[in-house]
Amino acid sequence: MTYKEESSFKSLPLKVNKLQISKEIFKKNKRYQKNY
Repeated sequence: MTYKEESSFKSLPLKVNKLQISKEIFKKNKRYQKNY
């Protein structure tokens, strides 16, 4: 594995984590809107 591949592989979990976080925020926002 080249250095570039390795670094992109390491950054992948971060991207997935950000997606996960934004999904959670989206869900919370939806819940908030329902409460109004």
